[in-house]
Amino acid sequence: MLQEVVPSTLALLQEALGETYHVIAENSNFSYFTAVLINKNIVVESQSFRCFDNSKQGRGLQIVECSYNGIPLKIVNCHLESLGDNSAQRKAQFKELMETVKTLKDKNPESVVIGGGDLNIREKEVSRIPNGIKDAWIAAGSDAEKRWTWDTQKNDNKSLRSRLFRRSAGPSRVQPSRPGATFRWYVPQRPLGPALSLLSPLETKRAKAVSQLIH
Repeated sequence: MLQEVVPSTLALLQEALGETYHVIAENSNFSYFTAVLINKNIVVESQSFRCFDNSKQGRGLQIVECSYNGIPLKIVNCHLESLGDNSAQRKAQFKELMETVKTLKDKNPESVVIGGGDLNIREKEVSRIPNGIKDAWIAAGSDAEKRWTWDTQKNDNKSLRSRLFRRSAGPSRVQPSRPGATFRWYVPQRPLGPALSLLSPLETKRAKAVSQLIH
């Protein structure tokens, strides 16, 4: 899942990864946007973008529906409102993200639903997470070395706030990926639960390559 992609970056992604990945950008007219990379072993069935009603920055939910070896997979990528003054909008958007993940799961209990992105969220703004939605980092074993996605010692942007949530089809259907494939998601202050492997059905090598690209 990517956020703040611009047309020139999208072109580079398509050129570098287009043979192996579906590079799917949100269908909006905003100057920067979200995108999702899906390995071509996964069948992409549909994609849509729903702008938040309260957004002043063109933010919304990018929903990509796929299947892998008969397992339905739903991905919800988002970029919530930025800046401290937009706390009320961001909290409402986070609630909508959680409700969307829950709704997609309830419509198809056999599906794996993954939701996350650049939430810009503050700890005090996090509302109740619906039952059945798991923190991916905890579900994958809480490996301290895989806790963060953004190395603030190597990257100048120290305010990145991202998080991923999932509703799975059950442990017998999809297992957490091996440690080398997990992503680390940065949340300020007390961690809220930072990680999930977006590419758990795929080879670790490819997952690592995507993780390195995102970093």
